[in-house]
Amino acid sequence: MTTDGMYRKTQTISPYYQNVIIRGAKRLHYDTQVLLQAAGLPEVSTERQSPETATQLIRSVWQVMDDEFMGFTQQRCKQGVFAIMARQAIQCQTLREALQQGTYFYHTIRN
Repeated sequence: MTTDGMYRKTQTISPYYQNVIIRGAKRLHYDTQVLLQAAGLPEVSTERQSPETATQLIRSVWQVMDDEFMGFTQQRCKQGVFAIMARQAIQCQTLREALQQGTYFYHTIRN
């Protein structure tokens, strides 16, 4: 229990998503074991991971591949583009507006 009397769940992420994150790298023949080790993960995991560990894995994939789309698209996305888009979307008043802004942003940079 927290100091304000509320119970908080420990948030974790299914190991399924670990495999999804590295799928594009694997398809493009990157050494996924190196990516997993950089995030402190074993090659095969059945345990749930912390959001911080998943974030570290994503950052490792971005850095090694120099592709924020992680190999899932034909066109690569340079590092830093997501941060620029996030700065724009954070100013939106609703989730819908943020999603529309993000969609517009990515369509603009890809064309």
